[in-house]
Amino acid sequence: PTPHGTPEIRARETAAANKVLGITERLCLGFPNRVLMDTEEARRRLATEIRRVRPEIIFTHVERDAHPDHLAAVAITRGAVLLSRIVKIDLEYEPFRPGRVFRFLCSHLRYAYQPSFILEVKEEDYQAKCQALLCYESQFVHNQSNIEVIDRLETRMKYFGSLGRVKYGEAFIADEPVCLSDVTAIVSSTTGTDKQA
Repeated sequence: PTPHGTPEIRARETAAANKVLGITERLCLGFPNRVLMDTEEARRRLATEIRRVRPEIIFTHVERDAHPDHLAAVAITRGAVLLSRIVKIDLEYEPFRPGRVFRFLCSHLRYAYQPSFILEVKEEDYQAKCQALLCYESQFVHNQSNIEVIDRLETRMKYFGSLGRVKYGEAFIADEPVCLSDVTAIVSSTTGTDKQA
């Protein structure tokens, strides 16, 4: 229900963004916008998809946000992750325990988040992200209240990149410590050089 959007427009915009990002499967569970709720039905439907897809990593919204849908999405995700691994439950597919759940920063609040880790974003991936966002013209081009979203995105990604000694960085928050199998990954990321340097 954005001022310039309709379900049909948003579906076209999503298809265009998927093409930019090379996404081959994108599933929307069809819950309503602005009134998303953490319900048993929502948890079970997402848990079923987790069992079907069997992802090693799940990303969801950060918990500090002014948008109630984002807050509900976090709660639904956490509940679904638990349900997906339960053996004695009436759900399709075999039980599955995802490896990790990480939260990304997509918030309506201006807040200084402390990330658990920062992922370097290469120039071409940053440009693709901007291009994919601009595919959503009804939300980020025609809606004057969101017109500065690309500028804010660039500022944030450069800030987190500077913390990681790279040009662009995407920040994530983890509930548990992140374990590395190779300490040289830390060395290369803190020096801003690759392993062969």
